[in-house]
Amino acid sequence: MDKEIFVNKKGVKKLGIHERFPDFALQGILDGDVKIFSGDTLAGKWAVLFFYPSDFSPTSSSEIKELSDSYEKISSLGASVYVIGGDSVSSHKAWISSDNNLQDVKNIPLLSDSFYMLSR
Repeated sequence: MDKEIFVNKKGVKKLGIHERFPDFALQGILDGDVKIFSGDTLAGKWAVLFFYPSDFSPTSSSEIKELSDSYEKISSLGASVYVIGGDSVSSHKAWISSDNNLQDVKNIPLLSDSFYMLSR
């Protein structure tokens, strides 16, 4: 089967099914702790990657909360969940501590892609 490669108007490659996600190493917050997350953890596994536009957005926080509410079901299917935004880790921390929707989010890392390595 041929792999189809999609390119958007800006010339950025979009991945198709079964294509390898680019390697990365990003700082993120998981259950209050700052850690480094890398693409190695995705190798050979299914993952849900949720990209959102910016911290302190009520729509983004409610969507992340709903994703968190579905974490057990997604995890039972063998998939990991990652939330990726373009703001800094310190901005993520401030947002989490100030938004009721995010304070209950567990088991899902909130990664900082402040150089837009993945979000582009």
